[in-house]
Amino acid sequence: MKLFLVELEPIEKRYTKQWHKWIPDLVKKYKPNLEFEIVSGKSDGEIKSGEFLDINRTQIYKSEQIIEMAKLFEDGKVSDGDAFLFYDGWHYGIQALRYMAQCQDIDVKIYGIWHAGTYDEWDLLAQKGLGYWGANFERSLFEATDGVFVATNFHKELISYERQVPKDKIHITGHPFTHSWIKNYDTSKKENIIVFPHRKAPEKRLDVFLEIKKKMKDKGYKFIVTTDETKTKQEYYELLAKSKVSWSGGLQETCGISTFESLWLDNIVMVPDRLSYSEMYFDSFKYEPNLDKNVDVQCQMIEYAIENYDEYIEVMKENSEEIKKIQGPTAVERMLNHILEVK
Repeated sequence: MKLFLVELEPIEKRYTKQWHKWIPDLVKKYKPNLEFEIVSGKSDGEIKSGEFLDINRTQIYKSEQIIEMAKLFEDGKVSDGDAFLFYDGWHYGIQALRYMAQCQDIDVKIYGIWHAGTYDEWDLLAQKGLGYWGANFERSLFEATDGVFVATNFHKELISYERQVPKDKIHITGHPFTHSWIKNYDTSKKENIIVFPHRKAPEKRLDVFLEIKKKMKDKGYKFIVTTDETKTKQEYYELLAKSKVSWSGGLQETCGISTFESLWLDNIVMVPDRLSYSEMYFDSFKYEPNLDKNVDVQCQMIEYAIENYDEYIEVMKENSEEIKKIQGPTAVERMLNHILEVK
């Protein structure tokens, strides 16, 4: 069999660019004899319209991938038993692929890595009102795929409940990450910096973070919204390496990459005990969900964390290692085992 890797466009500030290198490298590592081919598009890595993907350019990118897949079929390069792995399961190319394969009696397997969807009321697409047709679109994607890969149990349960997808079709694989880059950043020179490592979206609760900043203006701490200060992943990691606290108050989170990146770079993460946060973080880092708007309590927790940073060092390391077991290189191994039906 051959595996076709259908990429997600590489955005400079996001993990999507890293995946362009990491996933193929990890496929080679775990299945060195597996033949694979990359299905890509053209992207300059910039976002001109949108938050985490360029609304217009992502359509061009996905359309180019559909054209490339059509050419693969036309040239006779897709055979029975081949498989396709979409880096983003929310991709209408899945429907086009299933159409081409089924109409030509070619038995292929289709798998998708899912990040979010309109089944989450706080997701951008749901907030934009796409849910009234998005639900049927997502159901068709789930029907057309042979396996759904997610990073957390929370996400699995959400998809299963909201879109009636059988649980045995949804696999908790974690998200693909390497960890070797962490050692490139010096975390020994921490400053009294509290970061908001998320995009500026209502569900991420930037408004609360700014209220906390205002309330603590006399403490001498630095409060930084990372999207305002960093243009590249390297700059972002350099900032996390010197900050002490990473604050989250999310109303939507199926994985939370920026939060565990913060933890890996020795930030005390502060997260509400809900969503995917509940299963990923130790009690030391979680606060009661009803306290997310209580600015006074948030200020007290942040001040304690800043002034008693050393108390958290050991538990940060322990929690980091636990997360790495799922969100890491072995995520690709688990995906490949499902694709190849390795028990």
